Parts: sequence; structure tokens; C-alpha cells
Amino acid sequence: MTSYANELPTCMFMASELQEDGRLKSWKEFSPNEIKERAVLVGKQDIRQLKKYIIKYWVDHIETVLAKHHVKAEEIDYIIPHVSSMFFYEKLNDEIAARNIALTKEKWFTNLTSVGNIGSAAIYVGLEELIRTKEIKRGNKILLLVPESGRFSYGTVLLSV
Repeated sequence: MTSYANELPTCMFMASELQEDGRLKSWKEFSPNEIKERAVLVGKQDIRQLKKYIIKYWVDHIETVLAKHHVKAEEIDYIIPHVSSMFFYEKLNDEIAARNIALTKEKWFTNLTSVGNIGSAAIYVGLEELIRTKEIKRGNKILLLVPESGRFSYGTVLLSV
């Protein structure tokens, strides 16, 4: 796991409102009427921050974690990247390819277009479907890539069959 919450602005929030200066104004600072009128308690995401940072920092994390654990990208057989939309799927592949990391989408498995973005269950459902539909062999390595865009945190798991 890597978190960039100390470096990057908050991307996803609720019970607050994003101010022009980047500060989150707490629901406690609003009157009950303002909370209702401005939908302060509703979960929100600053898409501008997501587009600006999510992919670059995700690939930074991937490079760091592979180096730290002495894993060669060429040794990985399957990759399940959890993405919220195919827009990010392509952007992730582009950044990985631009950095010459041998984890491009030829190794990827996704069921996003058939099951949709099912949030925290996505990586487990994807893994189950990969195992059920592909000829997985003893010794295969499966890399799970999971971003959390609220505070730009990333989790990576390497499984050996």
C-alpha cells in the first residue's frame, strides 16, 4: 500500500464542501438550511484532481513496489487492474507503456464492461472470473492493482498460483 494523501489534494469527500483555496469546509460550519440547500452531506469527487493525478501516481506506485520486492514485470502472467471506467483503463496502459514497463494490457484481465464498477468487490469478482475462465497454471503470477481515489492511495498484491 502507498498513500499520497500527504502530497496531493483531497479528491473525494462528503459532509464538507471544497473551497476555492482547496480547504474542505466542514458541515459543522454550515447552518442546517445551507447543509440541505448545498447538499453538503452528499459524497462528491473533484474529477479535475482525479484526471490530473490518478494515473501518474498509480504507475509511480507500481514501479516502486516492483523494485522494492525485486519483482520483474516480465515474470507476471496476469494483471487485474481495478478501474472505474475504460477511460482510465486506456490511460493506465498508455502510462505503463510510456515508461517501458512490461505490464501492458496484453496481460490484463477485466470484466468492467460486463459487470460494471462494483467498487470494493471488483478485484475479488475479477479474480474469481479470471480463475474460472482462463487456463491458470501452477506457478502463474497474478498482479492485483487497486487504486483508491479519495486520497490517492494504491494497493498491489502479487499472487502465485
